[in-house]
Amino acid sequence: MELELAEPVGMMGDMKKHPASVMENLLEKALPTHAVDASGCWLLATKTNDKGYAYLCRRLDGINHTIYGHRLFYWKLVGPIPDELELDHTCRNPACVNPEHVEPVTHIENMMRGRYGDNARKTHCPHGHALSGDNLVPHRLPIRNCLTCRRRGAREYSRRRRAERARV
Repeated sequence: MELELAEPVGMMGDMKKHPASVMENLLEKALPTHAVDASGCWLLATKTNDKGYAYLCRRLDGINHTIYGHRLFYWKLVGPIPDELELDHTCRNPACVNPEHVEPVTHIENMMRGRYGDNARKTHCPHGHALSGDNLVPHRLPIRNCLTCRRRGAREYSRRRRAERARV
């Protein structure tokens, strides 16, 4: 007898991959377990992933359905999430499932509001070099690194490697 492994359906954020019955069942399971903290965040007594996002799981017909809690609550209480948008936690608490604490935004907008945005607002590196023009390391994301510091680091690394090789 062969063991049949359950295949997860889509990513946790892809709501169209999950039958409405599964999402309703997950909501029934989650609603009684949520608590409200002092800032108004709704927190579930459920699992969180390594980034702190609450998620719910349900197995149906040999298929594992895993859905982020904030996406599930938004879907039920506000409506569908547009395909080209993702939900940004305006409360900055990834475990929060309160639909009033999330806002549909583009991926780039979500990144700019988070840790990448902090870097994008900087005008100078920690060593005082301007973060503009030709002094930026090219990068596909909105990340800005100082080219002067990167080159200095590369030179120091090369010197250390040459010194280590000379000792051997």
